[in-house]
Amino acid sequence: MAKDGPSLLSGVIGALGGGLLTWAFIHYDVELPWFLKIGEKVDEVVATTVAEDALFDPALTEDKRKKALETWLAKNPKRLIQMEGDDGARLMELILREEAFRNARMILTSANGRAEHLDSPAVADSARRNYGSTDPEIVRRRAIEDALSEDAFLRFYLKRRYGDARAPADYVLRLTELDRFRRDLPEIPP
Repeated sequence: MAKDGPSLLSGVIGALGGGLLTWAFIHYDVELPWFLKIGEKVDEVVATTVAEDALFDPALTEDKRKKALETWLAKNPKRLIQMEGDDGARLMELILREEAFRNARMILTSANGRAEHLDSPAVADSARRNYGSTDPEIVRRRAIEDALSEDAFLRFYLKRRYGDARAPADYVLRLTELDRFRRDLPEIPP
């Protein structure tokens, strides 16, 4: 008895194929032939036209206009980078900075948690064993350095932003402090 419609296996194969094509595009600039992208282009043109119409409609609410902008951006990523200028360097920096802030916040939260719970005998013994101290500031800094040694992206970002980091815990602390005020600062100097 034949099944009608797509199966789970065809969905998995399609997802894996899409992932492989994306990887090949990023690493080797491999693209599908133009005739296989006709449906995608038609979808892009229709969605862009509808989204642009909504963007410029003064009667729409801000929420609907935001949805239209999200749709437009999803269908026109290359145009966004072209409009950004500098081959998208500012956009790339913003994305990298947001990820670095997120990682630094997680590391700092974990380190603060360890330093704040030193009154527990089990945590104090663990701190003494792992960090050689029960001083909250020393535990906090060493916990940051331990977590940073496992976060390759944040190390990359800190090196890119601050150069040769001699005191990486200080840079993580500085980055999380800047994160609190980043909406007020148009550009954060190193």
